[in-house]
Amino acid sequence: MINEAIAYLDTQVKEKTYLGPDGTFVTDEEYPKFVRQELIVNAVTHRAYSITGTDIQIKMFDDHIVVESPGKLPGLIRADNIRFTHFSGNPKIAEFLKNYKFVKESGEKIG
Repeated sequence: MINEAIAYLDTQVKEKTYLGPDGTFVTDEEYPKFVRQELIVNAVTHRAYSITGTDIQIKMFDDHIVVESPGKLPGLIRADNIRFTHFSGNPKIAEFLKNYKFVKESGEKIG
């Protein structure tokens, strides 16, 4: 499911091609691959699976992506400490994703 979601998102990302400083064409993606992967893996890892009737949603706009994953922030996580505090509401799913190389390390964040 994760790989399929990443593959689909890959088809939706805009690219821009320009002439680089060395005279060759360079193509940059709107959002780097690792960012797209991290969005999906985090949504799957931290989703509240007790909530039924709704899915993880990825919404793409002209200038940003929004990922909505059902549930509230887990444990000690709040909006003001989310970048510096780690807590997994789904430790078994997090461990599975680590074992299957979707994440390198628990608590690893990109930004």
